[in-house]
Amino acid sequence: MIAAQGPLYTWYQVAGMIVAVPAAAAIIWAIHRVVTHLLLVHEVIIGREATSYSEALPSMVERFHKVDDRFTDVQMHLRKQDKTTDTLVHELSMNGGGTLKDRLIRVERKVDDLHAGQDSAAQTARDVSSTALITAADVAKTAVDAAQVIHDDLHGTWPPK
Repeated sequence: MIAAQGPLYTWYQVAGMIVAVPAAAAIIWAIHRVVTHLLLVHEVIIGREATSYSEALPSMVERFHKVDDRFTDVQMHLRKQDKTTDTLVHELSMNGGGTLKDRLIRVERKVDDLHAGQDSAAQTARDVSSTALITAADVAKTAVDAAQVIHDDLHGTWPPK
């Protein structure tokens, strides 16, 4: 051991203490931050019960179960959507049977046939009306001729010219 050798040695000790205490405090502060962080990570993984000043924090396992339940719900919903989509695709594709598209094509053909029948009936009605007008004109001419003959007969111009 080195024996104390005057006031200089004491100043070295004081200077060493001045440097060592803040260094130790800095190391302790760093260790405290790491431990606090580890405790928070542990709390997130394990969970925390509710206290008077904080809410309960579910554990990671509980959160994973909730997420898994949501995925299960989404998968079930997607399966239903797949079935609905398959049904729609089946109904909207022609297969020569009773699908919606086949029925629609049959209805369109019948409507086209009805339009053609209406056009034909309209043309026939026009033809009949023009024939009726011609016939009415002929009947009117015949009536006028007959009236002329009767008039001439009554007034003595017989035989008709």
